[in-house]
Amino acid sequence: ELKEYSELEFMGSCRSTDECAVLLQNTKVDILLLDIQMDTPTSGIDFVPKVKEIAPETKIIMLTNYKDENYIFTAFANGADDYFLKTYPTSELTKVMHAVYSGTNMLHSEIAQILANKTKNIQSGHKSLLYTLHIMTLLSTSEFDVLKDICNGYSYREIADRRYVTLNTVKSQASRILKKFDAHDMKELSEKLDKLKVFELFR
Repeated sequence: ELKEYSELEFMGSCRSTDECAVLLQNTKVDILLLDIQMDTPTSGIDFVPKVKEIAPETKIIMLTNYKDENYIFTAFANGADDYFLKTYPTSELTKVMHAVYSGTNMLHSEIAQILANKTKNIQSGHKSLLYTLHIMTLLSTSEFDVLKDICNGYSYREIADRRYVTLNTVKSQASRILKKFDAHDMKELSEKLDKLKVFELFR
């Protein structure tokens, strides 16, 4: 449909990132409409940094059906200039292309909102991680080791046997750990630490 717009010059189409790389190396492309799914489900997004390496002046608009916040965030993080859903009108795409080319583009309100929500979630996650790491530093060495064993799936009895202490000692340590984290139960705390990948930072 874009071929109908006389102000646009069509330079070619590609079915893979390799073909696209060759096109960019041999042809001056002002705007690249890049699909997310090419060779692999996310190869389009993964290819963005390569585009910027081969043709730094080429503007990239992700053209896709996927309204996924992770795709959107990663696309912009990798260097994409805009993100356009195929469900939007073609006439709107031409306006976006002109705006991207001139450097005056503004994100579609829907994409901007998704991006804003993702950013808030990331910020919230970072705050949570920082708080959790702070509490980790308040644990004694034995509490840290008990917590690590619990997160690795060991029962209180197994931990007591592994550490040659009584079951009551382990329960007492677990109680102190929960109090420091202000957590209701060990399962909840274990799931949170696993999600934040905390113990990977203490290897």
